[in-house]
Parts: sequence; structure tokens; C-alpha cells
Amino acid sequence: MSQLSGIQSEIELRKEELKRLHDIEASADALEKLVVAQRLRKESFESLMERERNRWEEEKARHLQEEREYLENLGIQRQRQEDEYKRSLAADQEKARQQLDEDLRALREENRLKLEALEKDYAQRELILKEKESECIQLVQELEQFISRLANHTRSRTVIPTVSAGPGSE
Repeated sequence: MSQLSGIQSEIELRKEELKRLHDIEASADALEKLVVAQRLRKESFESLMERERNRWEEEKARHLQEEREYLENLGIQRQRQEDEYKRSLAADQEKARQQLDEDLRALREENRLKLEALEKDYAQRELILKEKESECIQLVQELEQFISRLANHTRSRTVIPTVSAGPGSE
């Protein structure tokens, strides 16, 4: 019996060993399932991270594009404002230049009219002076004629009293 008891004990040991192997195999299967599940979670997480990374890169690229467009539009807007300012400044300068030209023309016309009036006044004064000069010359001539007549008349009177005094004294 000892052999039987040894065999039974051996069978028991083998059963326990089989049971342990079965438990190990079950644990290994469970572990393998956990590993597979963990790998699937890891792949899912990596896939999610890749999608998020791609989404982030797309968002970043979109943001950079928007920023570039904003800066470009801002540059265009500033250029338009600068062009508008230059046009406005040029228009204001042209308006001021035209006003200055008009003022200058008006001033020249005013000066021309004043000069004409002065020349006319001078011509009138010169005419008056020539008339007065002619009058003076005429008066001087008349005076000379008068003096000459007076001198002739005085000579003839002085001669007459001597001639008249002579016959009346006789």
C-alpha cells in the first residue's frame, strides 16, 4: 500500500501541480488579455494623441495663416490710408496752390489797375503842367509884348512931351 499511497500522493501532487499550472495558465491568459487590452488602450491613446497633435498642428497652422492674413490686411489698410493721406495732402496742396495763384492773379490785376490809374493821373498832371507851361509861355510872351508896347509907348511919350514941350514953350 505504500506503493499505492505513494502513487496517490504522486497523483495528488500532480493534480495540485496541474491545478497550479491551470491557475498559472488562467493567470497567464488573464494577463495576456490585460496586456492586449492595455496595448489596445495604448494604441487608442496614441491614436488619440496623434489626432490631437494633428489637430493642434492644423490649429497652429490656421492661426499662423490668420495672423499672416491679418498682418497682410493691416499692411494693405495702412498702405491705403497712407495713399489716401498722400492724395488728400496733394489735393490740399493743389487747392492751396490754386488759391495762391488766384490771389497772385488778383494782386497783379489790382497792381495793374493801380499802375494804369497812376499812369493816367501822371498823364493828366503832365497835360495840366504842359497846359500851365503853355499858359506861362503865353503869359510871358504877352508880358514881353506888353513890356515891349509899354516901352514903345513910354518912348513915344517921352519923345512927345519933349516935342510938345518944345512947341508950347515957343
